[in-house]
Amino acid sequence: MAAVPITHVLSAAMVEARGFRDAVCLARGVTEEDFVVEGDVKEVVQMLQGLKNASSSLAVNITDAINLARHFHYVSFSFVRRDCNRVAQTIAKYALSMEFSTLWDWNFSDWAYREASLDIFEMQ
Repeated sequence: MAAVPITHVLSAAMVEARGFRDAVCLARGVTEEDFVVEGDVKEVVQMLQGLKNASSSLAVNITDAINLARHFHYVSFSFVRRDCNRVAQTIAKYALSMEFSTLWDWNFSDWAYREASLDIFEMQ
């Protein structure tokens, strides 16, 4: 997982589209495996899935994410409800206070495990 401060944001959809693009870019440098990228802005996920036309303000990031995903055998863009996505919400809130980019490996901190456990519990 990664957190990167973003400036000049006009909408949540713009941040989400950029996040999907950045996630696929990051994956290219880390894995050759199939993977899933999840987001909680349904409109953006539908654009990435080809179910909806990309609006002009999102087109560059949507097109980049789709083109970058072609380098993999399989990439899934998936919608996840915000109330079942505590880890991402916690990281996003933390990232808002950051001045520099951060990359986490799979050794998540205790707070990430705690939030993930709450996500799983609420999904049941």
